Parts: sequence; structure tokens; C-alpha cells
Amino acid sequence: MRESNPMSGKKIVVAAIWIITVFLLFNFGCSSEPDEAKTEGEKYIMVGAGAGLKPALEPIAKLFTAKTGIKVEYSYLCSAMVLTNMQLTRTGDIMVPGSQHYMDLAVEKEVIDPKSVAIAGYMIPVIGVQKGNPHNITCLEDLAKPGLKVGIGQEALAVGRLTLKMLKELGIYEAVMKNVVLTGGSATKLMLPLAMKNLDAEINWLAMCMNFAEKVDIIKIDPKKLAYSVAPIGMTNYSKNKEASQQYLDFVVSKEAQAIFAKFGFAAYFDPSKIEKLR
Repeated sequence: MRESNPMSGKKIVVAAIWIITVFLLFNFGCSSEPDEAKTEGEKYIMVGAGAGLKPALEPIAKLFTAKTGIKVEYSYLCSAMVLTNMQLTRTGDIMVPGSQHYMDLAVEKEVIDPKSVAIAGYMIPVIGVQKGNPHNITCLEDLAKPGLKVGIGQEALAVGRLTLKMLKELGIYEAVMKNVVLTGGSATKLMLPLAMKNLDAEINWLAMCMNFAEKVDIIKIDPKKLAYSVAPIGMTNYSKNKEASQQYLDFVVSKEAQAIFAKFGFAAYFDPSKIEKLR
């Protein structure tokens, strides 16, 4: 597996603009502070969340606050850091990591009450291709076409582990790997070269590809060949606002909030009970 990024000259400048745009979209500030300063007796909860979930969680918080008067303060980090911070500081009310793996660790380390855990959203890999799909890619097997420039996530990433699982189960791992010219260290780093047409195709999250809909097309993977993960939600054992936290948790799994998750690419287009979930 080799890593390269052939951008140069003007392409680098344009790529930098894209990087700044994505940074502002997903990571502007580490937290989402309430608009007004907290007042004595004011109800609010603290939520540690995977950074990639921000597009859906922000409008959910606004709607939740409008309905309940309870304000939501988010801390957006990578899921590993969310867990580590909560464990070290013993603070926070709710955790929403970007994969089941970190929720399992949080339960194991007694950070999260296992009885509170539910599914907030679905983390679904798709095939992203250049706008217009010039190479007529329709399925995972097409990624083995000779001469394609393909990108995949590193194995340390959830999307990377899902990719390896799918390709190996289809018996096309070796063939596709011959076309891999980039192994991205994050979903964003993987997406940018495709948006700049330095890749022909890649396997990345549906939600990430939807954020670049003006630059890439999305090919959904046949559910019979698909492996997926989830973004779970749970209440911490440190919460001092259990009633408010439970209200938030209940709202996140409600039809109203789930419609928002769906809008931003975190909903299943298949029957999850019939497909194995990757932890």
C-alpha cells in the first residue's frame, strides 16, 4: 500500500481552500458554546461527540433547546480523545462517538452506563467517484478495473477497517489494492484528493461524500456486500444532570432527530438487522 498526493501548483492553492472550508465546517472551535452566558440554575448538558457528527448534532441541539429550554454544550474531538477526556476529567453528561468501538471501551472503562446506550446514527461506507462518474463505476468490483486511481482509509480508521472487510469477503482485495494510490489518515484527507480529481474513486462515509456533493457522485454499495458501523449515544456515569441528559438521549433517538441524521447521511438505506455491524 502506498501513499501519494500528486497535487501541485494551482491545484495546491485550490486544495488549501478546500481544506480550510472543511476545517471550518467540521472543526470551528472545539465546542459549541451556548449563545448566552450560563446563569445560576440554568439547565444545560455537556456532550462529547465525534467531530464528523457535527453537521447533524448542531441542528438537533437547537431544536432540542427550543423544545425543552435545556442548552447543549458540545465538545467535538476525535472519538478516542472524547473518551480520554471524559475518563481523565470525570465530567460530561453524554457521549456520542463515531464508532461502536469507542462506546464499547467507554462501557468497559465504566465511563458510560451500559443501560443507556442506543444508536444515534449509522456510519455507512459508499463509493465516491468524480462528478459525472467518467469511469462508469457501479460497484465494489469495478474498483479493480486496470488503471484506476483509488483511495481508501488507513486500517486504523473505522472506514478503513470496513473497506478491508468488504474487499476481502468479495475476494477482490489484492486486485483493488493494485489500484490504491492513497491511504488517507482521515475521512477528510481521503475526500479532498477526489474532489480535486486526483483520484478516480474511493471508499468513504456517505455523510462525508454528501458534504462534497457538488464535487463528487455517490455510488451506494449493495447491502449484500456492505459492512457498516454506528454512532452510538450513551449517558456518562459522571452526569450531574441525569434528568436533562435522559431527555436529550430520548430526543436524539426520536423520529424528529433521526430525520435530521438522515438529512446529513447518517441513516441506513438497508435493514441493519440483516447485516453484521463492525465494532
